[in-house]
Amino acid sequence: MVGFSVNVQKGVAMGIDKSLLPEKIFEQYSTDLYHCASCNYCVDAVWPDRNINHVCVTLQHHEKNPSYSGRGFIEAARFLAEGNELDLASLAKRVFTCTGCGNCDTVCPIGLRPSEVGKALREWLSEEGLAPKEVVASRSKILSDGRAYAGSSIYSDIKYTEYAETDCEINYFPGCSSNENLLKTVQSDLKLMDLLRVKFRYLDPHDNCCGAVLKELGEEKESAVWAQDLFKEDQQSSRRNSLVVSGYECCNHLSNTTNREPVSLPRWILSRLLSKDSSTKLELRTKHSVRVNLLETCQLKKESQINRSNPSDEFLFREFLEGFDIIVLNEHYPSQHALCCGASGSMKAMQPTSASVMATDKLPTEEDVISITLDPRCALHYCKSANSSNAVMSFSTFICEYFSISD
Repeated sequence: MVGFSVNVQKGVAMGIDKSLLPEKIFEQYSTDLYHCASCNYCVDAVWPDRNINHVCVTLQHHEKNPSYSGRGFIEAARFLAEGNELDLASLAKRVFTCTGCGNCDTVCPIGLRPSEVGKALREWLSEEGLAPKEVVASRSKILSDGRAYAGSSIYSDIKYTEYAETDCEINYFPGCSSNENLLKTVQSDLKLMDLLRVKFRYLDPHDNCCGAVLKELGEEKESAVWAQDLFKEDQQSSRRNSLVVSGYECCNHLSNTTNREPVSLPRWILSRLLSKDSSTKLELRTKHSVRVNLLETCQLKKESQINRSNPSDEFLFREFLEGFDIIVLNEHYPSQHALCCGASGSMKAMQPTSASVMATDKLPTEEDVISITLDPRCALHYCKSANSSNAVMSFSTFICEYFSISD
């Protein structure tokens, strides 16, 4: 049993002044621990009028025990804060069997942050050497390989020197999830930027990983080092040009750990296509209506509310599709409470079978429906889970395959 004895603020924590929870976690999340009313919104909420049909994918497709939910994480942290002992190995198994999708945060009626509490517990348990063996093995492989995904490097098929413009508009970082899904993602990214006559160059010719997945596995410090290392060899140009990133987990991680302000590739392209000043013309290649199933990415959860002054990538995409003969099947896209596909967090490391079920459960059964996601990491996970490279299209692949582009 690993524990900490700390002094908690007098009068807080129901008079308890001895805690087995690290003080930094208590200080940051005490409001969450002592305002939770166990309303069960984050456990088994179903509210059709608000487009809520359960919110925790772990409970739906892996384990029904509420201790695996956001409420369970809050209760465990509060139990420790009040001086009670818990089996920390068991707690680690529960908090690491989580996708970190943030649904429990978005559904909480009083604005608590159960997923953030779970994240804090993961980081603490990892620091104490209590991460489950599955997570340790996955983390070790990433540290050994130098990146999260072990697919063929883009540089084995694409000569990066062909895209090393010195007088360029953007620096482009594909991310290693895009690299593994090479033919369906990176080559489409390149083709799309070529069609739009964008001058660009790769941020780093050595195909380094930014460390975003390491962070999800509890390797907080090392993940930040990896992100900062990306810029060591390209300081001048990365400051002068916009940094455009393919994967959302990479984009968010780089934004949080460096002094850059990266823009996602879908957002950069969509802003260009939707601009009133744009002379680019797009036309559907098919004469028949296209039926699409749009799959949300959890990396955009916090941006899923309508913001007319700064709409999320998913709203921009929906706006773009409205200009063509395209039928969007899921009326509520993007849905703030849609279940995760299982690609993120440490779920795949802990429970790969359950993670695959989470993905296939979201795919339509109709053969004439095209499933699309803006996030290449999700696209990769869907395709692997369905054992089909055509199961889900990335944003750029869809644009390249279904539209002709001209000036």
